[in-house]
Amino acid sequence: MRRNEFGFNLVEVIIAAAILAFGLLAIFQLFPESYSEINYAARKSRAVYLARDLMEKLKTEPLDGKCFIRNDCILDHGEHADTVYIDVDGDPQTEPAPFVRRWVIESELFQNNGQKVVVCHSPPGNPDNLQTLSISRNALPAHVDESIGHVDPLGPCPGDGPVPPMYIEVIVEWRGRSQMQEYRLNTVRTPYKLGT
Repeated sequence: MRRNEFGFNLVEVIIAAAILAFGLLAIFQLFPESYSEINYAARKSRAVYLARDLMEKLKTEPLDGKCFIRNDCILDHGEHADTVYIDVDGDPQTEPAPFVRRWVIESELFQNNGQKVVVCHSPPGNPDNLQTLSISRNALPAHVDESIGHVDPLGPCPGDGPVPPMYIEVIVEWRGRSQMQEYRLNTVRTPYKLGT
């Protein structure tokens, strides 16, 4: 057999090329798995961050009747959800990944499936006659109107029991390796005093 200028014959070159091709093919088959693991870890890390960040907001958001007359009150009774899109791989060619955040708020502050709210009412003209009321959401603005100096704190009046805690659950869902994954956090928010 004839050798080329580097000292290899044609058969040796073909065998070396085949070995190199099979080696590269094996590496490329392993790489997506490794990339998938990295991508999964990055997504899980983002989900944990989103859950903890939302939980911190829910634990520190001011809690008063004014919150419940706004449409964007994150502490309102029931289940809430939004979607956050995050670039998890830094590749401008791929779409940002959706992370669905859900949170559930339950408390005895809310009655009749959240249609009523418990307040400590101070009647105008007789502020010493405190009354624990369960009022309709529609009546709530009149009980938290700072312009007329009438702000009833949330929860029962002193002597009628403690302000009930809020039970908060946060769930963040994201696409895992082949199915949806979720990360959950739970806490109990106990107001320090009425209106906090």
